[in-house]
Amino acid sequence: MTKILVIGSCGQIGTELVLALRTKFGNQAVVAADLRDTCPEILQDGPYIKLDALDREQVRAYVIEQKIEQVYLLAALLSATAEKNPDFAWKLNMEGLFTILDLAKEGYLNLLVAGRLPSSATSGDTPDSLQARRRFLSAGWYEPIATAVQGRLQNAVGPVLDVGCGEGYYLDHIDVGRTYGIDISKKAIQMASKAYPASQFAVASSYRLPVDDSSCAGVFTVFAPHSFSEYQRILIPGGTWVTVTPGPHHLKEMRPSRDETVDEREQRRSEPPEQAEQSERLQFTLHLTQDAAVDLFSMTPLRWQTAAHARPVTEVSVDVWIASGTNLM
Repeated sequence: MTKILVIGSCGQIGTELVLALRTKFGNQAVVAADLRDTCPEILQDGPYIKLDALDREQVRAYVIEQKIEQVYLLAALLSATAEKNPDFAWKLNMEGLFTILDLAKEGYLNLLVAGRLPSSATSGDTPDSLQARRRFLSAGWYEPIATAVQGRLQNAVGPVLDVGCGEGYYLDHIDVGRTYGIDISKKAIQMASKAYPASQFAVASSYRLPVDDSSCAGVFTVFAPHSFSEYQRILIPGGTWVTVTPGPHHLKEMRPSRDETVDEREQRRSEPPEQAEQSERLQFTLHLTQDAAVDLFSMTPLRWQTAAHARPVTEVSVDVWIASGTNLM
């Protein structure tokens, strides 16, 4: 169940918003919050908390403890009152906003649009798989992939977005100034935010990017779903997109054996995207420790797609397409 907090809920707009949200999501899913000790009678069909938007720790603790996923911040001074006390107006209107934005950056709030995602749009990541990915990537086993992506984006002048950033490993290799990452996994974003504070992260869908039109100099994705129409929308003229997708022999030693017909079909599916202006097939063999082999297996879809037959092995093939382009018109 989505849990929503409306701060500043006792005004006219706040009251109407709470009622509308409760109609859509249910009374218990929407928490009304304001400075008043009690809420108006019209809001008493659902939860209410006395909450000060300027008490950063109180807001943060409540959001985390109650597992709030969306916040509507309506606590503010309007123009006539604000003009009489501009210093307090700035404090209330901006510090409350910064508190909510920081919570979003840490991964406690998300930018997913309720009702606009397919039912299948969920993350397959678990805490164990994320920790396995962090150990495996931090050991440098996929460094050639990170280097190849960085090379395609080294001339980007402006913000770069990692779509499906996971715990942030590949974004940390992009050295072009402002870097941002989004992922559908809340836990992954929390890990990324703590590990790489120089970048900005948010929970969001790759099919509905929370990014302005024509605002990014570069966008990339590594082994994650992506939308070229969204890339086209957010890239500046001449901006660069990069994708990393599996080739036909990627991790073949870990997969169950298949007949030639299936292999041929998979070969056709494993080509670089037709939008690519430049593509490179990167292939190399990993000689893993046993622990690294288990981590690699645990961080891939193989762990649940073919769990009965697939297995971790210490010598494994890496086969990926690095594709890029600048024109998606």
